[in-house]
Amino acid sequence: QPFQSIEIMWEMGGVLLDFIDKENIKPHALYRLIYGKSEGSTNIGQKSYITREFQGRCVRIHKIFNVKKDIQSQLHSLKSFTSFRECMPFFDNPKYMFKDKDRQDLLDLLNSEKTPTELLVLIRKLQFKKIGIKNDRKQRLNDFENEKQVFIDFYNYCYSLIKLKNFKEASKGIDKKYYELISKNTSALCKDGYKFYQFDIPSESSELEQKYGELISYFVSKNTNKEVRRFRKIIPPERISRLAEMLYSLTNSSSYNML
Repeated sequence: QPFQSIEIMWEMGGVLLDFIDKENIKPHALYRLIYGKSEGSTNIGQKSYITREFQGRCVRIHKIFNVKKDIQSQLHSLKSFTSFRECMPFFDNPKYMFKDKDRQDLLDLLNSEKTPTELLVLIRKLQFKKIGIKNDRKQRLNDFENEKQVFIDFYNYCYSLIKLKNFKEASKGIDKKYYELISKNTSALCKDGYKFYQFDIPSESSELEQKYGELISYFVSKNTNKEVRRFRKIIPPERISRLAEMLYSLTNSSSYNML
């Protein structure tokens, strides 16, 4: 259940905050020590898969909920972590924080029967209305930072399966129909005019598969190519096409062996 993922992140946030208080270290300095991978005057290699963004989000979640049990009681029917993640400014940003009835209405929306795709569309509208979107190019591209990380994480996951050089092992547990559809939809991101296909995210999908499926669902739900074009500015079409190939190869042994 998505709320259980949030509970785990809440616990991690507590550990991080305890260390920050005990060692009197700045949060971002700690995040950097744990994750590594920094570009600057001195490059630091990656030390773990726990990104700085993820660590920061864990700390935010721990501050949003006073006690762990509040998570299940308030987000008992949450269908997608992404939906909650996109709403986090309304829970912890002093400038945009919802209170009283507005907060309860938001919780009711997150616990509603709407699909993750439908929710994401409504949340984007809410973000635009309450937070606003700056009209400069950099801000528009920054809007896709979370989506960029989802793409990179899923790309690396698929690449690790290709590197196994063993189709039977790599495709174990994979929903081939689902992978075929998201392969087609990933290809459709490469160029304007390509057809998107409606699909459902299998309930047994892993968190990575679910996040990537939600990313693709977001683009499928749009009526224009504007967002897709922005996404191609942060993820090169060649890389998108490569992921589409890897996804398909995980459903077909001949294609897998050719990569």
